[in-house]
Amino acid sequence: MKALMVQGTSSGAGKSLLCTALCRIFSDMGYSAAPFKAMNMSLNSAVSADGGEIASAQYVQAHAARTEPLSAMNPVLLKPDVGGPHIIINGHYSGKIVAGGDFSWDMGNARKAVSSSLRSLSHFDIVVMEGSGSPAEINIRERDIANGYAARLAGAKVILVSDIDRGGAFASVMGTWTLLDETERRRLSVFLFNRMRGDASVLEKGARVIEERTGMKYGGSIPFVEGAALPDEDSLSLRTAGMGKGRIRFAAVRTPFLSNYSDFYPLIYQRDVGFSLTDDPGECERADVVILGGSKNSVADLRFLRENGFDDMLQERVREGRRVIGICGGYQMLSRRIIDRHHVESDADSVRGVGVFDSTTEMTARKVTDSVSGYILEEKEGRPVAVSGYEIHFGTTAAKGRRFIGICRRNGMAVNELDGEVTGAAVGTYVHGLFSNRRFLQKLVDEICMEKGIDSFSVAGNIEERAIKKVAAIVRRSVDMDLVMEMAGIA
Repeated sequence: MKALMVQGTSSGAGKSLLCTALCRIFSDMGYSAAPFKAMNMSLNSAVSADGGEIASAQYVQAHAARTEPLSAMNPVLLKPDVGGPHIIINGHYSGKIVAGGDFSWDMGNARKAVSSSLRSLSHFDIVVMEGSGSPAEINIRERDIANGYAARLAGAKVILVSDIDRGGAFASVMGTWTLLDETERRRLSVFLFNRMRGDASVLEKGARVIEERTGMKYGGSIPFVEGAALPDEDSLSLRTAGMGKGRIRFAAVRTPFLSNYSDFYPLIYQRDVGFSLTDDPGECERADVVILGGSKNSVADLRFLRENGFDDMLQERVREGRRVIGICGGYQMLSRRIIDRHHVESDADSVRGVGVFDSTTEMTARKVTDSVSGYILEEKEGRPVAVSGYEIHFGTTAAKGRRFIGICRRNGMAVNELDGEVTGAAVGTYVHGLFSNRRFLQKLVDEICMEKGIDSFSVAGNIEERAIKKVAAIVRRSVDMDLVMEMAGIA
């Protein structure tokens, strides 16, 4: 198996973007490529083709490589939660790391999962591996399975990327190299700078100094990429998004445990749609649509809604016939009551919901991770709007209102099920990825424009694919790909 790894001098240095680009570049060259990240900590996840839960970054990277996303591409996923993160191993919920407890939790099983997953990907021409955070976190080196350990298992050479837009990139590269042991240093083959603004030739002199001192080769600099709709492991890009000048406006509530905010990317990158992620009820009040997104802890986020006046605002919107959409945990919060007898999310047996829907949600110990497809259930006859997406959640909701989606396939198997509910202009659903369905989004936009008395507009489709093509083209122009191919052993 051929493999290369992208490590960063810090979190957010550009590892995910570079791996996504490389997956597409190798695929364009005719190689079968697979993404891999041994351990990821992220609230953004998706359901793989084999029914497991993996980080959204590896899910998108698989699409970039034109291959099916598999659980083996992200064998260990940590999802932050109240009291400590949930552990997903080989795509399935394995337990919880108790805050203040032994972080070693089950490193033996985690290492086995990493090793077996790499073996299962050995039929690919090349595995594009993404490190985690920085490889130079010397205080936790014995627990770091995502950088040096994984690179050693795969026999991978390493590209080191640093974010030059933050400043201190030369020191970060040099400092990272200095803190690694001799074996790890030998794996460092190429270094790159990311998010370069202006003339990249000014970097040449400093790059030559690093080459002389470390033996690494300078592979180029990637310019600052604007408007790439690719998932981050945190919501930084969403936090910096504003309402803009869109003809219609969406506002998503920024709850403390917001997850799967990749749901919002198809909205952010629509030219005529304004989007904000906000903790201000007033900003939500001014929006045409308010979204309650997924949540890693619906009970904790429900408390946030109540303490900050969102519950009153949401109830008032529904009474006025104004649009509210609850997705997964957001749907649960909009129900009349959340019952948690098994204390999955809190110590309380039962908590009062926002009450937009007259339904009851019951938390269960079993976690659902399914890919689904179906159609929107309409009150009026007409051509059904097909939708597809995925479910990731604990708990079920006993709906009492009109149902929202007819599910006809679950994990590829034919089913006849109903999802979600509709009360007036309020919609609740467990299905993530709705806005990625172009026909659904177009129908929603048409309805909102009609309500506002303005002309509708066409929504852009294939947002993810366009972003992948964009970053691949930029990296292909900016990076010495001959050098990368040589270090990967496929020149």
